[in-house]
Amino acid sequence: MPRPSPGSSAIATSPSKPSTAATGSMSGKPQWDVIIAGAGISGLAAARYLALSGRKVLVLESRDRTGGRINTVDFSVPFAGSSSGDSQQPRIFKADLGASFVHGVLNNPLTKLSKEVPFDLHLPDVEVVSMFPPAAHGVPEEASRAEKVEYLNELVVFHRLIEMAQEGQDSPGEDVSMMQALREARAGEGLYAGMDDSERKEVLAMTEMFSGWTGAALDDVAVKWWGFEREFRGNDAVVQPGYSTLIDWYVSQVKSHGGEIRLSHRIEAVERMNGNGAQNNDESGEGVCVTANNGSAAVTLSAKYLISSLPLGVMQRSPPRFTPPLPPRRLQAIERVGMGLLNKIVLIYPTPWWQDTSKRPDGEPADWVYLKADPQATALSALSNVDDNDGLAESRRRLASHPLFAQNYAIINNSPMLLFFAGPPLANHLEQLDEATVSTIVHHRLVECVANPSTPLPAPPAHVHVTRWSADPHSYGSYSYFPVARRGHGSGGTPLDMMELSNPLWDERLGFCGEHTDPNHFASVHGPLLTGVREGKRVHALLKEEEGQTWRDVGVDDEEAHECYRGLRV
Repeated sequence: MPRPSPGSSAIATSPSKPSTAATGSMSGKPQWDVIIAGAGISGLAAARYLALSGRKVLVLESRDRTGGRINTVDFSVPFAGSSSGDSQQPRIFKADLGASFVHGVLNNPLTKLSKEVPFDLHLPDVEVVSMFPPAAHGVPEEASRAEKVEYLNELVVFHRLIEMAQEGQDSPGEDVSMMQALREARAGEGLYAGMDDSERKEVLAMTEMFSGWTGAALDDVAVKWWGFEREFRGNDAVVQPGYSTLIDWYVSQVKSHGGEIRLSHRIEAVERMNGNGAQNNDESGEGVCVTANNGSAAVTLSAKYLISSLPLGVMQRSPPRFTPPLPPRRLQAIERVGMGLLNKIVLIYPTPWWQDTSKRPDGEPADWVYLKADPQATALSALSNVDDNDGLAESRRRLASHPLFAQNYAIINNSPMLLFFAGPPLANHLEQLDEATVSTIVHHRLVECVANPSTPLPAPPAHVHVTRWSADPHSYGSYSYFPVARRGHGSGGTPLDMMELSNPLWDERLGFCGEHTDPNHFASVHGPLLTGVREGKRVHALLKEEEGQTWRDVGVDDEEAHECYRGLRV
């Protein structure tokens, strides 16, 4: 299956100075101060810090673009925005196929960067959700009812469930999932205090949408750790015109301060070296040797330190060969933490035809369009020449029946675009279907629910794109989560596992960063950014120490020096 298309941040990354790379066995002094594996936000944050500190930095990226799981794509769409349908020049629409939000704007480093880079943050005062039952024909549920359902869901899932998990008298076991806790609670009690059975059922029906938040079906997520993290406060904001603005700025910063970025370089092996260029297992050596494949040949490079920002999914399914091997406790932690999935469906229409019918009765336009579950899967009738024995019948049925949640980009940037979010299991089924099938089913559901039957039927989408992050060999998923413990499969993932994943190895020569290495800020953009800076500070301090300077010479206080040295979050 194809991986997501390259984004606009595929900047040319030719060396800013002549390369000293060589192939073959290493001998003598390392060529670089630091090699960084991965040019996502975490690797770039580490590279920027080190480059600004005067370090010789090389970033190796396996993709043909920078950004990693940040991927802003320019879609060139003919006729989009035209009400007449006459031929015209194609219009360009931007869509973030990966990360698109700043989660918690208060004191968030991304909020500060939005002014420095700069980029815009779309942050409405109140987000309006219009809910449509099957075959609503342009008549959304009453605003008061929709608001009540949304309020009850937030109350139950993001307040009461967190309070129960983190402060309740009976702490849930690692084998209790979020969905189990939600299903077993009774109406009028505990999680559903003050609610009748019909309201409880409404909450349970809408919780299917939260798998996009967790990255996994709620049956697979341990409730014990729900809300354990200390996140930034405040509402979430959408980055405009796209997160590539931030990535391009980081790339420019790295290159302008002497750093080098090489694309299409997949790291195959990482080896601990001693001062003579030989393998050293007693952890007293002086560098790291990296073998990378650039598509035509293997290239061998050396550095004093290596920082790996490789995604958890890559470390689980296709990691580089480490010599000496990673210790068993590290491998066990990698296995226990879950790699979640969030896929998106981008539908771009000639016009934003849904704008009038998705408004609330009070005239407020909808930020989100919510299509409730259709157990009859009536949208399947829109397909023709379908072979029910092709192995995809269940995937089609899921898409036709599952609740769908779309962000209205006509509100955000005046684009005639709906961006649908899909978590597991729907996200997994989407990866099995082609764009034409997805477009037909989703468009049919939209028309049946949102379109006014007294007006001409909306034309089909001018463009459709479906992400497939699980099939992407450079990530194998979207972001991490804490799985529930399964009988016979040992314990589930815990915050301690993420702390283990953050600790450097090989006498501090081999470091790690990324969203899966911070139990307080995983599944976000600011999380990997913070961990990249953390690792940059740690390695810079160690290089200073090698040069004979003390911690105080580095310019950090005792507490920060201690945290840098131990690999903890700064």
